[in-house]
Amino acid sequence: MTAVTDGCEQMADIYDRIHVVLAAGDLNAWLHGTPEQAFALCQTRGRGLIVERTETPWSSRRAV
Repeated sequence: MTAVTDGCEQMADIYDRIHVVLAAGDLNAWLHGTPEQAFALCQTRGRGLIVERTETPWSSRRAV
């Protein structure tokens, strides 16, 4: 299952949505909690995100 939420500032020029990344301690609430508990986990990451940009977009690379 994939969940997305509002994008983060560092990626705003590329994406307006971003995948939800759960902390290990949140897995039980995600899988077994109420819908409200799961939705509460769908937040834009509050901590800094390191973005490493490249000259070549990843989508143009060919699998080897």
